[in-house]
Amino acid sequence: PFSNRFSIGADMYYPWMQRAWMNRLFPAQKYCAQALAASLEARWWLGKIHSEDNGDPRYRLRGHSIGVIATGGYYDLEYDWKGEQGEFLALGLDYMYALPLGKGGVHFEFDLGVGYAVNTYRDYDVRYEGGRLIGKGQKAVRHMAVPLRARFALVVPIYKRKDHE
Repeated sequence: PFSNRFSIGADMYYPWMQRAWMNRLFPAQKYCAQALAASLEARWWLGKIHSEDNGDPRYRLRGHSIGVIATGGYYDLEYDWKGEQGEFLALGLDYMYALPLGKGGVHFEFDLGVGYAVNTYRDYDVRYEGGRLIGKGQKAVRHMAVPLRARFALVVPIYKRKDHE
């Protein structure tokens, strides 16, 4: 938080369904998913408890807020020896409610965001397990409305709060 009303945040995501683990459950090279994404957000907190003259930091990062999100990343998805690799950039709006759990700063966050994305991608084939990717033409571009977030999180602060004097 920069004040009782305004905060910024950054996230990085690297989910990856590892092929060695998947191959024990499914036929080799049939499924693969990799992604690397990062996002930056600016958030405005709503309500009287966040008024600047209140000055009480207990209310920071609590309650209702709206935000602007910018995100981008890379992905590689493969199914049944065919795949798609691409990059994306997205910009959107976000609503979050942070529900406090007691006085210590621990809280739940419920978050929904939607936006607009531009995605550059290329399709490919794989002829044999562990083989090279064989491109199927030129890069293509998609423009689309997308859900950017649908999450809930338990937040546990890792700082020591100073008492007011």
